[in-house]
Amino acid sequence: MRFFLFSLMLFLSCHTGAWAQRSPLPAQTYRQLHGNSVKALFNPGSLFWDGQSMGQFQVPYQSGTNTPNTLFAGGLWLGAYDPGGNLRLAAQTYRSQGNDYWAGPMDSSTLQVLPNGDQDFDHIWSVKRWETEAHQQDFNADGVINGPVPPAILAWPGKGNPQFATTMGFALPNQSLAPFFDRNGNGLYEPMLGDYPVYDHGNATAVAEDMLWYVFNDAAGVHTQSRGYPMNAEIQVTAWSFQCQGNDLLNQTIFVRHKVINRGMDWYDFKIGLWHDPDLGCYNDDFMGVDTALHTVYWYNRDNDDDNPCGSGGIPGYGLNPPAQTMTFLNQPLSSCVSHVNLNQSPLGTPIHPFNYYHVLSGLWQDGTPMIPVGTGYNPNSTLPATLHAFHGSLLDTSSWTMFSPNYSTIDSRDLSASHKALVRSGESFTLDVAYAYHRDPNNDHLQNALLALQQVPQVQQWYDNGIPNCIQRSICSNNCVYPGDMNNNGIASDYDLLDWAVAVGQNATAAPRTSIQDDWFPYNLPAPATNGYADANGDGTIDQADWNTNTDNLGLTHPLYTGANEGSNLVGSELALERFQLPFLPPPPLLRPGRGAAFTVALVDSTTTLPVEQLYGLVFRVEFDENVFDRANWHSTGTAFQQHRYSSGIGHLGYVGVKTDGNSIGPANNMLGRFSLWVRSDVFLPYSLMQTDICIRDIKAIDSTGQVIPLGTQCFTVEYATNSYQISVPTVEALGYQATLYPNPTKDQTTLALTLEQPQDFRIQLLDVTGRVVYQETIEALGAGHHTFVLPTEALPVGVYHCQILTKKTQQVLSLVKGR
Repeated sequence: MRFFLFSLMLFLSCHTGAWAQRSPLPAQTYRQLHGNSVKALFNPGSLFWDGQSMGQFQVPYQSGTNTPNTLFAGGLWLGAYDPGGNLRLAAQTYRSQGNDYWAGPMDSSTLQVLPNGDQDFDHIWSVKRWETEAHQQDFNADGVINGPVPPAILAWPGKGNPQFATTMGFALPNQSLAPFFDRNGNGLYEPMLGDYPVYDHGNATAVAEDMLWYVFNDAAGVHTQSRGYPMNAEIQVTAWSFQCQGNDLLNQTIFVRHKVINRGMDWYDFKIGLWHDPDLGCYNDDFMGVDTALHTVYWYNRDNDDDNPCGSGGIPGYGLNPPAQTMTFLNQPLSSCVSHVNLNQSPLGTPIHPFNYYHVLSGLWQDGTPMIPVGTGYNPNSTLPATLHAFHGSLLDTSSWTMFSPNYSTIDSRDLSASHKALVRSGESFTLDVAYAYHRDPNNDHLQNALLALQQVPQVQQWYDNGIPNCIQRSICSNNCVYPGDMNNNGIASDYDLLDWAVAVGQNATAAPRTSIQDDWFPYNLPAPATNGYADANGDGTIDQADWNTNTDNLGLTHPLYTGANEGSNLVGSELALERFQLPFLPPPPLLRPGRGAAFTVALVDSTTTLPVEQLYGLVFRVEFDENVFDRANWHSTGTAFQQHRYSSGIGHLGYVGVKTDGNSIGPANNMLGRFSLWVRSDVFLPYSLMQTDICIRDIKAIDSTGQVIPLGTQCFTVEYATNSYQISVPTVEALGYQATLYPNPTKDQTTLALTLEQPQDFRIQLLDVTGRVVYQETIEALGAGHHTFVLPTEALPVGVYHCQILTKKTQQVLSLVKGR
């Protein structure tokens, strides 16, 4: 029986130049810190920015509303001189302008980046208070862990975690990473002995409502942002937040720790800074100031009306009596702060060269001119004493130096706040803790709120120094709970939950809204009656776009019902057929060049009346491709679509959901769900005899109007080239019937080929060098269904790039392998 026909048109291209070793990838993972009224976005290497066009530091966040941001983006800047007098520098602003950081730690023994670290550690670990408390209660009951351990506790990258490799799929280096409470004091993280994550290493009480941890470095690749020589720095970030009833200030504050470890030579005249692009609601009317006594930078509105909406893009503003936002250095002096305008020019604009960045880190203008506390602060001919802090005057003194004094009218500025240390030895670390706090009294004007902010900062500093007394926390549901985003209540928020959303969207929940209309990953009490209680992810009584967004925000998070099963896995029994499909409006396939893209179109065609397209309410599928051939993909939807993009084990994974948002079926319009384009890497090269690659459509599931989920299986196909002129041939379409993985890759010694078969097959395995010469070959007859591993003797091969060719009677697949030193 055949439910659908998937039709595909594929264009591919190859490069006639030499193969380049895989370049490290900037981190693709984004995770929100969302334990209170702040919703802030983090990425290994950047702060509060989604890497494309949107910032996210929403406060006070309310589910289902277009909450304004106070900050648009942030990034870490580092600079120092090595013993030879060479400037070392790493800095990040926007990834679209370059990249200086990559996910992963550096080996504390070899001082090198970890192989595949940019992919393995492209992850942000998240632990919630309710998970930690459940784990503590389990151990405290009888001194033994009895019940299921929350996966977030098992996956925590604490030193020596024996559960880590099983949970995460790769091994931890034997060195200090994420902080934890070490119950027996042996220096190892052992969750089954009662250890648990904390934000302050060794502190049993350092449990927050929400906590994130991740690690990145500046040594994995060329610095295309700052153009500086690498610091050889490892940066470990911990971010946390609290939620206490009746404490608005604390509920609108988050804490962020940057622990910078010197994995290179000694650093002299070390500078560490945090760069920010503040957008306090509307982006073109923000002022900033510095309070040197409080080690605080504050941002406030130029006038008492923050336009809402702002500009032609409709960015939400704060309206009348707008708030102030602060950033406080909690454990280090605020040695300098420079404000620069959004222009790519010296001396007042964005830095371009390494010395420009280092000058700004040192409290100078780009060209090394000191700041003068008059006007804009730039006056090379002035004889007035210089300052290291921009606009450090008092708002109560109209004659002092503030942004009002030069009478700015419209400004879109950035600023860099820094701390300095004369020497950081190799192996030593430097930790900078900061607090971001929001301040607003609705009865205050914009200046009064800025002054209120400076009055409230000492309280934030006191909480950091002494802890938080009298914190009344929200109660945790223990049975039959709603975890926002897990719409099918199976223990994990995934894209498959949106199948249930597709059927329920546009309907009202029969129950009243939850008493707490929030969408953070927390066990809320299920309202009664419970109809649509899980699809109503944020608890406001309706199933709408806000619930879709809630699922998106919480993707991958789990709770105690989760069994570890792959929700979408259905390798056998596909009812799909794949064949080439030429759209009538497209020209004949041209000779494509690397970087120009390889577009193929996925079309849904009604092939039977068993389940016609008209009855579809949603469809989920994943596309897998070799990222040594392709480096990115774009989805072009004919309706509402959700996209998740992640990388794993050298294979690109894309997950797609297509649904109708009006509660109706997808419908037969053009018989097309959408299309997506794969872009060929600019450095890809395969000899023409090997010009082929595999693409798989996996884990396909649909849902009909009754809510029945229909697994549709998996299909893979091989695309081949026919001539050495790189002209496209008609692609052959064959189901591989197996999955193949090479690990480790890159490798130094042996490599393992893992094969998972759906049914017995004959195989020939070949290793070829870049010239096409066979350097190893093995034939296996009647290999049985199931999982098999083969060790390939790569330890004797020269350093370089090889191709593992897997041949069956009907299919051919090529996996790329990098042999390193």
